[in-house]
Amino acid sequence: MCTNKHYYCMFNGITVTTSDVIIEGYKEYICVRFERPNANNGFDFAEIIMPDRNIIKSYGFSEDELFWIESFAVDNLLLMWEMSKEDAKIA
Repeated sequence: MCTNKHYYCMFNGITVTTSDVIIEGYKEYICVRFERPNANNGFDFAEIIMPDRNIIKSYGFSEDELFWIESFAVDNLLLMWEMSKEDAKIA
């Protein structure tokens, strides 16, 4: 499970957060989490590893929404990556 602590944005009731840059061996990546309240007093969510575009967990989002989530993560990767790197250096 990813530990996301950096708020990126909120749109259409979906909150987007990112992790610090994670380094494992020779690989660097970030985890991006999309979350929204659902009608059951819980949350729908999706976690995607970037830049691999690997959705590691999801609940409550449709296949079309997951496609959109992946597209959003790709389109915003550069900014989210820089924010994750900067915050990691400060912390």
